[in-house]
Order: sequence, then C-alpha cells, then structure tokens
Amino acid sequence: MSIFEYDEELHMATVKEEGRKEGRNEGREEGAAWERRRLLAGMLERGLSPEEIRDLTGEPVETIREAVFWPDN
Repeated sequence: MSIFEYDEELHMATVKEEGRKEGRNEGREEGAAWERRRLLAGMLERGLSPEEIRDLTGEPVETIREAVFWPDN
C-alpha cells in the first residue's frame, strides 16, 4: 500500500477515538454541573439564602434560583 492510499480502518479508528474523547468531556461537564446544583441545593436546605450562597460561591443569584427551582417571592 502506498502512503497516499486511503486507510479506512485507520480513519474509522480515529473517528471513534475522537467521539469517545468528546463523549467523556461532555460527561465531565454534565457531572460538574450536576454536582454544582447538588451543592447549591444542600446550602439552601441548610437555611442559607440565595444571596448568602452568592457571597460564598460567587454564583449569580439567578443561577442559584434556576439550578434548584427557587421560587421568586
């Protein structure tokens, strides 16, 4: 085989590996977002207000409310 010939097996292996890497990265991002929501919810359950959580975490109040479905009162 010439170095200029198309190697379908190599190409498919490369595409699969790229897909795996992309999937792992997406999974990590989703896991981090889930963990952040879990932590915010835990802080609310302990009686902290969204404003207090903002001061501790730097997360915007709107993000805190959206993440844990905090009612707008």
